[in-house]
Amino acid sequence: MTGEEKISKFTKVIRSRNRRELAVGAGLLVVFGYMAASAEPGTVPSYGSIALFLGVASVLAFLLLACGVRGDPESRSPGDLERWQGEYRRHARLLRLAPLWYELPLLPGMAILAYPGCRASVPFAVSAMAVIAGAFAVVAWLNLRAARRLEQQAEDLARS
Repeated sequence: MTGEEKISKFTKVIRSRNRRELAVGAGLLVVFGYMAASAEPGTVPSYGSIALFLGVASVLAFLLLACGVRGDPESRSPGDLERWQGEYRRHARLLRLAPLWYELPLLPGMAILAYPGCRASVPFAVSAMAVIAGAFAVVAWLNLRAARRLEQQAEDLARS
């Protein structure tokens, strides 16, 4: 595969992933907005739903502002190869930092919604924390794997 083909594939994958994430996020905004609107005001479910709504909104804003592909894959100007290697590395960095910008904003809402069950039962609290921590760990691990692949692809791009 030529460098141009690799860059074209990279941009398609990133744009497709972002569209998918934005569509899922928009659906979650509807769900958490509905949950917040239908919950009794001032209750744990209303606060948890509002916190999750805001968390998802912040993730979507970050996706829109920072996670897009910068540049035209059809461009043929001098220095493009180095610029695209930088773009691969930038996306690898974003994946490595995903626990901060992708997972952390969701944690307050999850904790608020889990609070009543945690207060009522220590086993529930332990299992809820384990499930949340496990899910976050899996997402972080998958993102680290993808980041390593992107960094390798950046190196491979220099050889094409």
